[in-house]
Amino acid sequence: MRHFKLPFLTYSFIYALWTVGVYNTYFWRQVWSTVSPWVFVVLILMSITGLMIFQSILFARKTVKPLSILLLITNSIAGYFITAYHLVLNKTMLMNILDTNFFEATEWMGISFWVYVILFGIVPSIVVWRLKIEFEPFKLHFRKTLSLLAIMLFLLSIFLPYRTSVKIYLKTNFNLRYQFVPTGYVSGVVGVISNYLKKVEGLNTTAGMEFHPYWKGKKKNLFVFVLGESARDANFSLSGYRRNTAEPLQAFLRDMIVFKKTESCGVVTRVSVPCMFNAFTRENYKEQALPYTTNALDILSQNGIDLLWLDNELGCNKVCRNIQTEYTCETRDCVDMLLNDAFRDKMSGFTKDTFVVLHQRGSHGPRYDLRVPAEYKKWKPYCDRADSTSCAYEELVNTYDNTMYYTSLVIADLIKTLSKMTDEYNPVLMYISDHGESLGEGEIYGHGGDFKDAPDVQKQVPFFVWMPKSTRQALGMSKRCMRNKTKQQQTQDAIFHSILGWAGISTDVYDEKLDIFAGCHH
Repeated sequence: MRHFKLPFLTYSFIYALWTVGVYNTYFWRQVWSTVSPWVFVVLILMSITGLMIFQSILFARKTVKPLSILLLITNSIAGYFITAYHLVLNKTMLMNILDTNFFEATEWMGISFWVYVILFGIVPSIVVWRLKIEFEPFKLHFRKTLSLLAIMLFLLSIFLPYRTSVKIYLKTNFNLRYQFVPTGYVSGVVGVISNYLKKVEGLNTTAGMEFHPYWKGKKKNLFVFVLGESARDANFSLSGYRRNTAEPLQAFLRDMIVFKKTESCGVVTRVSVPCMFNAFTRENYKEQALPYTTNALDILSQNGIDLLWLDNELGCNKVCRNIQTEYTCETRDCVDMLLNDAFRDKMSGFTKDTFVVLHQRGSHGPRYDLRVPAEYKKWKPYCDRADSTSCAYEELVNTYDNTMYYTSLVIADLIKTLSKMTDEYNPVLMYISDHGESLGEGEIYGHGGDFKDAPDVQKQVPFFVWMPKSTRQALGMSKRCMRNKTKQQQTQDAIFHSILGWAGISTDVYDEKLDIFAGCHH
């Protein structure tokens, strides 16, 4: 191999053919099912030609091997996740990946991942490193690049009579542009860089702030906010799912207010969690402004309420940056009952009105089986592999439903604890998941990408409030009024305003229409 030589143009063609053919099998399968055969052929020729032009510009004598190897490795990683999980590697997804901790990342890297990367990333990289690539004089190289450009323009001209159809196709298959390797993830990287370079003014959430609590009596007030992970409303039995995944919660329904098909702010954690705790709605959410905006937890703290964030998911997306935060787990397979244990250990320290967040690992994929102890895996057979696409759909659903059941069990256990505290506290528990999850419906797995293109199962999340009679009396809250609120479509936009509403805090940005408690006080 050391003595094997290839002219640059030949090398560039083979490299482009390899990239188009090997890493884009899912892309071409999707295109083949929706376009005519001749358009399919033209698209392949355009892709090969376009990549050759790209390589002619960037692959200089000294950069050809380092860039080739870098792209082979990154292409193989991107190609695997697109082929196996049909992920959309746009800006939002890549920024979510940057926030992913080590243990979450390793769960996606099963045996099939390493086999794919070794065969289609590392082995060809070794071949490229050993090759001798011969370059022609610059003038000849420039003329050949111009010739390739002319071919590309010719191929593009073929589409001109069909530009309206192509435009409609791209609109209806928007995500495909981010599933072509390497241009999809490269454009996503550019978007990530531009996102970090943007400067946006923050939102003044404390202007006109007033504190007028509804609380009556001498008992301390305790709000427990359970932040779920990847739980979808479609598999929550209190919203009508066929399996009784919320069976442990049935005993507490008398004091529960359940909001069905609540819509999330995003389909990735890095969007949904900050969006929930800030005054931004999904329509005007600006991630760049978050560092300059006071969130709901900060506002509670400024009004004398103690705060605690207990985390089993290894991250709060900077929402808890100014409050006491403790992590209950630093490995990949810790279960959420650890949060309840940590909460009980901290109870004696709640000496005044307190707001506690319990951030669950919930139903985070792809290793759903690791979220549930063996004795609570009700539905079998289940999937116990990272490459969940290799499991039967029924196995994957069984595994996921087990996580939903276990989440209900954990919350039921927490409610039992809170029920024993009513002599000293006015407890309230609120549960909502950050986003939902796809389990292979429409050949989509996991979550992420653009909100508008995501399926409903990723957008609709379980949302409910448990409030015992003693707390309702202390807050002067009407249960009938709260039940009537369930007839309205709710979104995660309500969380910020409802938290302030519970505390009796109003600001210039507080919106009574988004507060689920508003209007229900006697």
